[in-house]
This record gives sequence, structure tokens and C-alpha cells, in this order.
Amino acid sequence: MRTRHVRPGAPAWSSLLLFLAALLSGPLETRAQQFQWADAIYDPADTGGAWLNAAALDATGTAYVSFGCLGDVRFGDTTYQALTAQPRAFLVQYRAGGTRGWVKPGITAAHLLTDAAGDVYATGTFSGTLIIDGFPLTATGTDYFVARWSRNGTLRWAVQGGAAGDRSPARLALDANGSVYLTGQFSGESGFGGVTLTPTGNPSPGASSAFVLRLNGVNGAVVWAVGTANAAGSTATSRGLRVGVDQTGNVYVVGVYAGGSGAGIVVFPAPAGTAEQLFWLKINAGSVPLAARALPLPAPGTEPGFAVDATGHGYLANTFKDSLDLGGRRLLAGGDEDAYIARFDPNGVLQWATQLGGTTPLDLTDATDLALDAQGRVMVAGFFQGQAASGTVVFGAPFHPTLNNDLDAYLATFDQLTGTPVWALTGGGGATEEGSRLAVGPTGNVLLLGRSLSDTARFGGAQVGAAGLTNSPKVFVAHSLSGHNTLRGRVFVDTDGDGSQDAGEAGYPGGVVVRAAAGATATTTRSRPDGTYEAIVGVGTFTTTLPTPPLYHTVVSSGPATTSFPSTGDVGAGTVYALQPIAGQTDVQVLLTQRGRARAGRLVPYQLTYRNVGTTIVATGRVVLTFESRLNYLSSTPAAARAGTTLTWIYANLLPGQTRTLDVLFSLPTTAALGDSIRCVARIEPLTIDVQPGDNVAATRRVVTGSADPNHLAVNLTEMTTRAVGGGEWLQYTAYFQNLGTDTAFSILPLDSLPTRQLNLATLQPMTWSHECTWWQPDARGILKVEFINIQLPPQIDDAIRSNGHLVFRARPLPWLAVGERIRNRTLLYFDYNAAVPTNTVSTLVTGVTGLPDGSPLAAPAVVAAVWPNPATDHLTVEGWLPDAGPLTVRLLNTRGQPVYVSRSPRGGTVRHTLDVSAVPAGLYLIELHCGATRLSQRVVIN
Repeated sequence: MRTRHVRPGAPAWSSLLLFLAALLSGPLETRAQQFQWADAIYDPADTGGAWLNAAALDATGTAYVSFGCLGDVRFGDTTYQALTAQPRAFLVQYRAGGTRGWVKPGITAAHLLTDAAGDVYATGTFSGTLIIDGFPLTATGTDYFVARWSRNGTLRWAVQGGAAGDRSPARLALDANGSVYLTGQFSGESGFGGVTLTPTGNPSPGASSAFVLRLNGVNGAVVWAVGTANAAGSTATSRGLRVGVDQTGNVYVVGVYAGGSGAGIVVFPAPAGTAEQLFWLKINAGSVPLAARALPLPAPGTEPGFAVDATGHGYLANTFKDSLDLGGRRLLAGGDEDAYIARFDPNGVLQWATQLGGTTPLDLTDATDLALDAQGRVMVAGFFQGQAASGTVVFGAPFHPTLNNDLDAYLATFDQLTGTPVWALTGGGGATEEGSRLAVGPTGNVLLLGRSLSDTARFGGAQVGAAGLTNSPKVFVAHSLSGHNTLRGRVFVDTDGDGSQDAGEAGYPGGVVVRAAAGATATTTRSRPDGTYEAIVGVGTFTTTLPTPPLYHTVVSSGPATTSFPSTGDVGAGTVYALQPIAGQTDVQVLLTQRGRARAGRLVPYQLTYRNVGTTIVATGRVVLTFESRLNYLSSTPAAARAGTTLTWIYANLLPGQTRTLDVLFSLPTTAALGDSIRCVARIEPLTIDVQPGDNVAATRRVVTGSADPNHLAVNLTEMTTRAVGGGEWLQYTAYFQNLGTDTAFSILPLDSLPTRQLNLATLQPMTWSHECTWWQPDARGILKVEFINIQLPPQIDDAIRSNGHLVFRARPLPWLAVGERIRNRTLLYFDYNAAVPTNTVSTLVTGVTGLPDGSPLAAPAVVAAVWPNPATDHLTVEGWLPDAGPLTVRLLNTRGQPVYVSRSPRGGTVRHTLDVSAVPAGLYLIELHCGATRLSQRVVIN
């Protein structure tokens, strides 16, 4: 049975370990950064306890931490003895160098913030009398306080709500003009510094409402106050949890509500049932509520992370089980619990949502806090168990039921514009670590706060602890001046084979995928045209590999085999890969893609792509396209020489790794009938000296359709024999997309869900694409992401041709697939910030190798040859074993026994032969291998 640890956040009457670490500054190239200081805060007797409340950072690296304790407590070089059995609270400053600054006893802060001048702000709850630096505040019930200190600890001001009612604060925010914003909840008629809020709707006793205040930053005076209202007679509670402000003064509040709530003339949508939901509320600078939206609260009792950028975009992080619908984007949990991060525009409309989670029900990933840094990244803190992944970022290890699978803290970052994961850091120790709070300074320094059940806390290469104190949880805070490391290396074509990159030796055309991994944490990147690569990584010892090196190249590595990053903010040298071409390898390849569906009376565009995947320069050659006579040829770019239904292009000086593209436009007559098959065949020469002639021919066969969805997925094979699977036959997928909207699509994000248990994702190869794009290696869940950034795809109503796009990729099945298995695949297409457009699901059935009954040419004797693909479209491969050493003849016979294809080679033995059948009429055929006294045959179908 799986053990689920208690969520962090509630005070634990236990010992506290506070781990603070900072990086030395220095030249990045020297790799001089190390953790500069660390401190532990704990009960030395291990009988009391301590807990974390809040923390903040300023631009100088000065840190502020609020914590509570029971019993004695030690931090820095001082032990503070307990004079009573009552809990105590402290607000502590740590200077940038790690020395302890001022200490203010008695301050329990729910939230801390710093401003550009280095002042620190705190808010919290108190009852009775609270004395802040000699300034008394008194509450008849429960009240909030807000206080402001200078960096040297001088109190500038302290304010509270008022005498009437009860008020509890949650979070603060600051704007560029120095105003302070506060959200929380209140009950009854409540005072807010001279402003009184009265709940409307005649709420029942026990009900409470959310509030948001704007305070004057100079003296803390209330400028305005807004409260939510509950439905008449409701006992439901609405409360503000997070607040943010944009550069124009608009205020954004996220909270929870149930039973019907609203603010001003804005009414929150009624939740289903009695369960709480999140609300998103926008208020202008003059305190007028503008809009509200309801969002799911998938994990009751959790509080989301929330932040707002200068333009009013909001970022939300939380946890969900099973599934989550964010209004146009549905997420399915891969683990027991997954985390999500979402971006909303200033009107509360979802723009993107990114998932972070595992792949089995034993994996668990929670998000507990979120912050924005100055480099355009979203930073998320939380904890995980087992393994977690998002995009190309993977960390953790698969859950093992017989091992001690404790929770670990993580810090993950995502690009603000796209949601793309950038890097992740994880904690470690002898037992559970849970990340629960996050603070980010304006210069990118980061504090990750949480608790540890071990007597040590380890984050990256730093470790501090309270040795032997193992009876209770501890709290850690990891501090760095930069949240990531940069691993740099090179992948270049070493034409002279000397192992070094000389003048004129550049990167491989199109780039090569580089994978950087430290244990189970991995990320991928692609080399640049000059051969350099740059991977954004976290803390650990990283090894780089080339998962899919180019064909016909020997990979020679040099430089460091591993690169270690004990902390963050560093740049390290990675492995250098020299791609040494194997001489004399001539291999050209052609691909043909029909852009969109074939419809009567419509334009039918094709894209023909050819490339040199060999190692020799092809001085000259031909590309030929044969098309159906029913197609009306209109144009091609570049222009082709036409002879009837054949188009020919002469190419010259095709360099190794070079790719070229041809665009061809046809029209389909209105007389074309539904269901008619439209077939085109492309071939590239030279053929006689090609190492792999099987990819010198490409064919497409499309069925004429009526009105149909242009956003769809196609696969080259609907059936594969087990012999073809074991022999490495490719499954090639083509995802088609078209902008059916009314405005230009600026970015398109296809996400393809590849089955990890059936496809060998290490063999995945991008083949061709309609527009410039970025391909990402599939993540642990098999999600392939392709980014078309700034594609500017016009709407169909403006341009029926240019509104189309496509991408083509291929992968090999895993060789052990059994008869009867179906390989299914589907793509989700995201146009800008709209909801996903799902394609159809394609499938490929794994079949056995069948024999033929006795008879004449189509009923040959026993069949021991394997043929794939069967049915075939443009090529087929035959394989067998012929013990005779004499000449081998391969024949393709029609139903009359007449040969339509004959090939001879000097000897038998193990045979693997690829035939070009693109020009063979559709029908039933027999493939025959004849060597000496041995004759092997099998029936094949050509479409």
C-alpha cells in the first residue's frame, strides 16, 4: 500500500531546520560559484518544534524569514531560550553575505515582500495586543496588521484594520508607485482603516467574504476597500488568497468561494453543488470591479500559486487528480496527482496550460507556490514522489514499492510566453523534503522554502543540518543568485577527421539533438548552425549524449565526459562531438506531402522535399513527380519541365545534410467523384549508386472527400507484420493543420501523444515540415511538441492555400510487439491561445506472416519470406534465407504469372531486397525469390 505524506503548510510542533545558501559572485567562465553560507534554525533539544511562515528577498540578496517555534530555538550562533511554554515567533534578516542581521521577536508574518529600495513589508493576523518595535496595536477580535521596515530594521509605519468585525490577511502586492495591496477575508461589519465593509445579501452567521485593499505606501492609510458579497442566507465562505497588480494599476485577486458570490456589479458564476471553486477577479485602479471568472479547485484544501506580470497576464499553479478542465483545455493526470501551470490574459481567458506530472498511479506531483522572475520565466515550487516530467524536463526516478520513496522538493521554471519548461532543480536528503514557499528577487535570486524529515537538508551541492535530530520535520530554504546553469558544447562535421573544429567546419545542417542528463533528470536541446549547443540545466553531474546522430558518421567525443554543477548560476563546458563522415556514402531521399485534403473543384497543393543524407556531394541529379491525369497542373516553385503527367527538376551540387523543397499546385476537376483515389509518385536520382534506394521513391494516395476536417493525422501503414516490426520498418506520421478562423494565427503548437510502450522514441526523426519550427524530443509520457512560432498562418477565407501547414515524422516500433497489438496515435493542435483542436486517432495493427495455399503462381509452395509493408504503396522490402550460393533472382509476378519486376544479384544467403513499386498498377501480386534449387514466395497487395 502506498504511503501518502501529509501536505506541508500546517505548523508542526517539531524541530525546524532552516537551510539558507547563497552563491559567490565571480566570472562565470571560472566556475567559481559555490554556496557561500548556510544556517540551520532548530530546537537543539529536539523536544519542541518550529515552523516556517514566510520569506522574501531583495535585490541585494538580503533575505527575510518569518518562523515560529515552541521551546528553545537556535539560529546563527545564538540559542534563544524559551521562558514560557507558549509558542513564539521571529522575523529574521540575513544579510547578503550570510551573516545574521536584525531579529524582531513576536512578528508572525503570513506574507513578506520587498520593494526596490530594500524596504520589507509584512502582514499577518493577531488578536489582543501586538507590539511592533514599541508601537502597540490592539484588536477586540481577530485583525490584520501591515508593517513596513527599512533594510536596517527601522519601522516606518504599522497599521491594522479596525475595531469592528474579524479580518484575516493572506497576501500582499506592490505596484510601481509604492501602493500596497492586501487581500484576505472578513466576517460581519468590518472596519478597514476608516473604511467599513458590510456584507450584503443577508448572509447567515459563520459566512465570510473576501476583501482587497489599496494602502498608501507612505503611511499605510487605506485608499479604498472592496469586499465580495455572498448570496442571501448563505453560510459559504469566500476568501481572497492571492493578489497582484499590473503596470496600469489594475488589481487581480484569486480566491475561493461557494454558494454564490460577487463583487460590485460583477457576479461570480454559481458553482456546481457545494464544492468550493476558485475565483479570478479584476478591479481597476479606481476600485471598480470589472470582470470575474470561475476556475476549478481540483484539490480541496490547497491554495494556488498566483502572480501577475506588468501587462496584466496572470499565472496560476495548483494540483489536480484525474482530470482538469480550465475552460478550453482539458488535462489528464498521468500520476496519482499532477501539477499544472496556466497563463491567463488580462480578461481572464486561458492562453496556455502546462502539465507537470508522472506516468503511473504511483507518481505524485504537487505545486504549492509560484513566482515570476525578471528573465521572463515562471517559477514553480512543490514536491514530488517517483518521477515527474514536463516537455523535455524530467526529474526523479520511477516509483519502486520496495524502496523508501520519500517526497522531494522541486523548483521548476517555464517560459512565460509559451509555457515551455526550461529547467528544474530538486532537493534531496535522508527523508522527505517538501517545497512549499517560493521567493524571487528582482535580480533573479531565488529562495525555495519547505520542510525536511531528515536531520539534514541538501539542495544541490550544499548541505546543512542538525545531526541526530530526527524526531520531527525540519524546514529548509535554498538560496541562489541564479536559478539555472548553462551547459555549452559543440557538435560539428569533422571533414578532415582530426577531431578538432577547424576553419570552415560548421555544424550539421538542421542541427543534432543533444540530451543532457543527471540521473533521472534530463533535458534536450538542438545544436546551432555553427555547431554550438546550449542546454539549460539544474544542479547535478550531467552527461550529454546524441540520441539520434546523423547517418554515415562516426561520432568522436572529446572534452569533459561529465559536467558538475554543485549550485546554480554557472556556465560549464560540455562534451564536444566530432561527426566524422564515412567516405563514399551516397544517399539521397525524397518525401512527398499533399497539403490538405483532395476535394472536387478545389486546389490541391503538394510539397516535395529532397535531401542528401549521405556524405558525398551529389553533383547532379533529377527529381521527378508523376501525377494523376485527373489533376490539372497549375504551377511549381521552382519551375519544372513538364512532359504529359511528369514534372522534372534538375538539381546540382546537393551538399551532405542539405534539404531543398519544391511546391507544386494542382486543381481537381468538379467531376471527380467522392471516393476516387488520387495518386502521385515522386522519385529522386541517382538511383544506381544509392546506399538506401528504398527512400528514393515516395508516393501519396489520397481519397477524394467532401466537406471534411482539414486538421487531421495520417499514418503510412495501417498494418505491419511482426517481421516488419522486428526488421525496423518505419511508421511515418503526417499531421495536417489549417487555420479555419477569421484572423491570422501567429503561433501553432502541435502536441502528439506517441505510445511509449509501443514506439521506440529514441528513433524518432523529423522528416519535413511546411514552415520554420522547433522540434522537441518527446517527454517521458511520449508527448512530442513542435513549435511554429510567428508562423503567421492566414485564415482560410483569405488564402485557401497558405492557410495550410503540415509536419511529418517517423519512428520505429519496439521490436517485441506481438500479433494483435494496435499502435494508436493522435495530435492536439493549438492555434495561438485557443482550445486544442484534436485530430482523428490513427492506428496500425501488428499482424503475423501469412502463407499461401498450394496452387499456380498465386498459390505457391510454402512461404518463408517476409514482405513489408503489405499492402505496399511506393516500395516494399522482401527478406529471407536462401542457402544456395548461386545467383539470386527477385521477381514480382502478376495474376497471370507474368513478371512485372525482375532483379538479379550474384549470390544468395541472407536476403533483404527493396523494390520500387510506385509505377506498378494496383492489384494482387506474388513476390518470388529464386536461388539454385530454393524458391521462396509470398502474396502481396499493391495499392
